Amino acid sequence: MIFKLVGLFMISLACYGQQKITDVPASDAAYPAIKRSVDKGYFTLMDGNKFLPEQGVNRKELALLLDRLDELTQKASLSAGDIIELKSFSKQFKGYMESQQNSKGFVDSEVNLIKTEQKTINYDISRVEDYIQQVEKTRKEQEIYIWLGVGLGVLGLMR
Repeated sequence: MIFKLVGLFMISLACYGQQKITDVPASDAAYPAIKRSVDKGYFTLMDGNKFLPEQGVNRKELALLLDRLDELTQKASLSAGDIIELKSFSKQFKGYMESQQNSKGFVDSEVNLIKTEQKTINYDISRVEDYIQQVEKTRKEQEIYIWLGVGLGVLGLMR
């Protein structure tokens, strides 16, 4: 199972940015988000490069997606733009799940579980944002101390 997942991941990397989605027109409002999700390896295309936008996401697939996002947040440093993109993805996913709930009548307990998981993701994003702000504040404080030291050094040389 792990080897299959690694293989799929490697194939996704090899085809990064080169896959054309055949069952979602580029004029569809969701196309950019779908394309980015496929390009980044969050989702894979099925036979014939089909995304199957009307197919529901099961808990196993959602767990794989959340695990992939978690791996990325653990390995990479996130910029403010990355956080904005994650929030946008979260909102789009919420809208998608709400439309699925209305159109297909998902089981309420499953929807509530997904909403809880989404809140957890949003909480984690907020923690990452706080961390980035703290790092930026520390960097600015260090810069002030450096300039203060330079100024004191120049004053010392002027005496």
